[in-house]
Amino acid sequence: MTAYAKSMLATLSDQPKAIQLECRVIAVNSGGVSAPSNGAAVVL
Repeated sequence: MTAYAKSMLATLSDQPKAIQLECRVIAVNSGGVSAPSNGAAVVL
């Protein structure tokens, strides 16, 4: 799943439950595209 945000906050809804998800951030701006951040694992 991908979420696009034009601010410092993004809300993801309808996430699958009881499985491990990994969240990463990639910045895109006038300087280009960053490398993905370290993953943050979460189980909902």
